[in-house]
Amino acid sequence: MNTPDIENIYQELQQIWGLDFARIRRLVADLDEWQTHDGLVDKHALSHRGIGQVLHLIEPWLEKQEEHLRLAPAHCDDLQTLFAPGPLAAQFPADITPDHPALTPLRTALADRPHPDRHLDHVAATPETLLKRALFVATTYETAQAQVLCLGDHDLTSFALAATCPEMHVTVVDVDEQLLAFIDKTARERDWNIKTYFADLRLELPASLETHFDLVFTDPPYSPAGVKLFLQRSIAALSDHPFSRILLAYGFGEQHPGLGYKVQTALHELRLVYEAILPHFNHYHGARAIGAQSALYVLRPTRRSRPAAERIAATANIYTHGRNSEEAENPLSLEGPVKIAQDWQENETTLVGESWPKDIWPKAKRVDLADYLAACRTGDQPRTRNLALQLHPHFDTYLIRLLLSAQAESILVTVHHKQAKVLYNGAPLHPIIACKYRLVDKATQQQLVSILLQKIPTPRDHGPAFLLRYLADHAKARLGNAWREGLIAWYKSKDSVLTKNQARDLICQGAIGSAYSQSYLTELPLHLLSELVGEIEPGLKEVL
Repeated sequence: MNTPDIENIYQELQQIWGLDFARIRRLVADLDEWQTHDGLVDKHALSHRGIGQVLHLIEPWLEKQEEHLRLAPAHCDDLQTLFAPGPLAAQFPADITPDHPALTPLRTALADRPHPDRHLDHVAATPETLLKRALFVATTYETAQAQVLCLGDHDLTSFALAATCPEMHVTVVDVDEQLLAFIDKTARERDWNIKTYFADLRLELPASLETHFDLVFTDPPYSPAGVKLFLQRSIAALSDHPFSRILLAYGFGEQHPGLGYKVQTALHELRLVYEAILPHFNHYHGARAIGAQSALYVLRPTRRSRPAAERIAATANIYTHGRNSEEAENPLSLEGPVKIAQDWQENETTLVGESWPKDIWPKAKRVDLADYLAACRTGDQPRTRNLALQLHPHFDTYLIRLLLSAQAESILVTVHHKQAKVLYNGAPLHPIIACKYRLVDKATQQQLVSILLQKIPTPRDHGPAFLLRYLADHAKARLGNAWREGLIAWYKSKDSVLTKNQARDLICQGAIGSAYSQSYLTELPLHLLSELVGEIEPGLKEVL
């Protein structure tokens, strides 16, 4: 047998079938005995055309007798080894008893999980459910090198996936900073292949995660608007591969089929195909209004799904409880002018965010927060001298990201007073802000604080501050590219030379540089931004 040829065919089939390559493995495994084309269709539930395509590609290694075919004896062992199904291929549906061997380490990993946030509809799935989800993925799909996204992960499905399928690349995107820090810490302790990203999906999907994943898993807020939004982001995250999938956990009470109908209507609007609905698949600690259970929807996008998913509704109220719920009242407007920025001229001012009173700079330009974030990603944000950001009550967590992205000379930002602590001297993230802005004034109004910041010149006498400022000024560039060019610029300013390859080598010596060089600065969770501050200095030691 010509080994390179069959390995090329193997890779071609893997590329063609993507997640469904696991089915091709099982098909080839059955060719150790005589089969017919129709018999293979009946046994493997693949189309006649699909099986024909596979058989055509491996035809040089087949033996035929009239309508029957099998792997030629001279090649059978080699092909069986190459296409061998994974060790979990025949274990679903799994009998997950309380003493299942995989549950004990999973429960240990879950023990210190952050407390649920009722404003984000956090209800934890049982450990048995997490393992069941992971085993479903492992036994149904091709997991070798698969890219899997957990879109919101309070359940910590990522833990079960990483433990069950170590060859899979797992990514988590969430708005809960405590949760992201916990996931990172636990993954590092256990050497799990998990990366974390920050985003509020009401505003954006991290740009570096678009059109990237083979499989997206999501257990979203169960309001119709919440499910639709999370599915829209899921579709945007999927690669263009025809066999990509979305796994959706969703449930409704048996007395409220109308709610289920509203959600399923949203699925239809997004042009998603139902491959399966597995009832009572997920079980929860709580959520008794829906029987403490939900179904697992197996969904495939069509060619019309991506265009349909681009129409994102502008609403912050997608959850079923708390300040972000569909029934929550809109926040009260800020009262009166912002005294600490009274000298701002309206024609030099842009207002971004929620609830800016109409009597404050009435002629100033007003921009929706989601639109402003999208413009920051492309470098097309409005040119303005003064920028006013009102982020409370829904988007306080974007404080740091917006300060890193903004290019205004003066910034007035209004947030909850707890979020403002990151700006003060002594906070872990203070250096990444202090390299760009100085705090001029602040004023409080009940639980809110308004802070006035002024841009400062680029620090040129301190390497870490110079490089952090370079990253902040180039936030629209991929982190690795901006970091590389910033290092080169610093060395040049000290009459020294650093090549691009040398800069890349320095960057890859750190955990953030090696794992997130293709990401963007503002996508990193706060704990990784803090680590980034610590990784900056080693690459500058020679010329500090």
